[in-house]
Amino acid sequence: MKVTKKILIGLVSCSMILSGGAVTPTASAKSTKVVKKGYTISKKAGKYSGSVKVKVKAKKGYTVYYTTTGKLKKSHRIKASKSKTFTFKQTKTLRIYVVKASKKMTAKKLRKVKKSAMAKYKYTIIKQTTKSTTVPSANTATASPSATTAATTTAPSATQTPSVTATPVKTPAATATAIPMVTPGASDYVGDDSSADYVEPTRTTYTEEDTDTSSENATEITLSTSATGSKVTADNYEISKKNKLTITAPGTYVLHSATNETTDGLVEVKYADDTMTGTVHIILDGVRLTSSNNTAPDSDTGLITIKSNVTNAVITIADGSENTLTDTGATGIDADDNTTTYTAGIVSKKTPLTINGSGTLNIISTNGNGIKCTDELKILDAVINASGPDDTALGHNGISGKTGLSFKNATIYVHANNDALKTTLDADDVAADSTLADLGNMELDGGSYTIVSENGDGISAYRTLYLNPTLLNVTTKNAASSTTDGSYKGVKAGTTIYVPSTAGTITADTTATYSSSRASRDNRDTSNNAVDQKSPQNNTTGHQDNALNPQDNSKDSQSSNNDNSNNSVKPNLEDNKENPPADPKTGQDQPEPPHDNMEQPDKHDEFTAA
Repeated sequence: MKVTKKILIGLVSCSMILSGGAVTPTASAKSTKVVKKGYTISKKAGKYSGSVKVKVKAKKGYTVYYTTTGKLKKSHRIKASKSKTFTFKQTKTLRIYVVKASKKMTAKKLRKVKKSAMAKYKYTIIKQTTKSTTVPSANTATASPSATTAATTTAPSATQTPSVTATPVKTPAATATAIPMVTPGASDYVGDDSSADYVEPTRTTYTEEDTDTSSENATEITLSTSATGSKVTADNYEISKKNKLTITAPGTYVLHSATNETTDGLVEVKYADDTMTGTVHIILDGVRLTSSNNTAPDSDTGLITIKSNVTNAVITIADGSENTLTDTGATGIDADDNTTTYTAGIVSKKTPLTINGSGTLNIISTNGNGIKCTDELKILDAVINASGPDDTALGHNGISGKTGLSFKNATIYVHANNDALKTTLDADDVAADSTLADLGNMELDGGSYTIVSENGDGISAYRTLYLNPTLLNVTTKNAASSTTDGSYKGVKAGTTIYVPSTAGTITADTTATYSSSRASRDNRDTSNNAVDQKSPQNNTTGHQDNALNPQDNSKDSQSSNNDNSNNSVKPNLEDNKENPPADPKTGQDQPEPPHDNMEQPDKHDEFTAA
């Protein structure tokens, strides 16, 4: 009898139970204003309880650059006579670099600024604790918490007299000690739901527009094979002399290429009037698009580009259609900050983007990205294949969303040189805008995913990752041997990786990264586990280096027994190439590859990492 087993990844989080006597609260730093040449800060560095708001103001004639990561960026600056307020809810170090407003600072110059040249202000956030006393019983055994609920103990006050024997006993307050304790919570999670360090995974919500695939009342446009040399103007779109279609108003548009022909052109959505609101809905129905003009751009530009003045965008891959975007453009330079710019299949600039439909979209990019969205990106149902020519790697990243990246019942194949799936929000973005603090989440809910990264992470989420695929294969190759410390991860999240019991097969192959990270070590010990955690209780199976790496505490479904993991069957991408569970190009089911030892009870066959 064939037995299919699932491992539920349990990343154990510790709750800290305070026992003992009174805890003296930490005194907050005085709110003394700091006045420096070129700027002022409303609160000096020090210890603060709960959180602290810090206002930095640039004096007249000066520009202030700031960072909380140690790396200065041109976009993170405060202009003369302007101010910026930071809200710190956890310990942060704010670094300040001030120059005269007349001095031009390029990105290259800022990168060369050493930390020692920056002013440093460390704000330590202290979590408040409560006073408590513990009264041990001389004759009574200590009660254990329930197997299904966390225990809460209420200690008597210093004036109460608990009855233990005939003689009253008064226990003096003792020094508070932290006792780690594991308690089961909801969804088979092993850990403390009330732990302040645990971050609830953020789930994606889908609107009616996200699922809309209708072509009702659509404008149909057949793309010319090449530039005609004359401009075409219609009510809601125009086509330039160089064969760039610009959609200028909200509405639904169905795009086709001429039969069996490839269009040499571009598609852009840019509303004619910035006061326009509403969603643009583009339906790709047999589009084959490339461009000889989309090369060395001064900002990231796609064969399909959605500009920032568009309220919301939906791209539907028409049922039964196959669409191909072939990007051959070279990288460019941003004149403002001297950073590298990339071409791509699709770029959405500060506009939420949803891609849906049951058709197929192939994206081929020699030097650039597959899909890049600098807002939230959602992908539902569609089959998307993103790689370089002849199944080499995309030149840069695969599919990325800045404030969020979500997949639902999609079939995804990505082969990227750098990170394959990524939310690109970072700590500097959050420091500059505290409203972004809860964003940068990723979700894979249902669907089949084959993810390959040559020199980066397979999956990288800035904050939380909800991982519930039907099938997920991730490989990190470290092709350039550019990491020797195991820094390329199969699956990585900033706070929480959550794998529910409904998740299917997850395979993370980090053999190349693992081998490089072990090259200078004496033996293959199990100290670098699949999950790098602050507490050893949060580690999972040994020898799964870099497969899963939540950068903070994580909450996942409970794993059964990790002790026998080194003997488990290890399906990998090579197995799937011979007899894959699903064809990533078409989404069609394939026979399941045979696995030896499937009947053995204590081996985690379905989540492994080489």
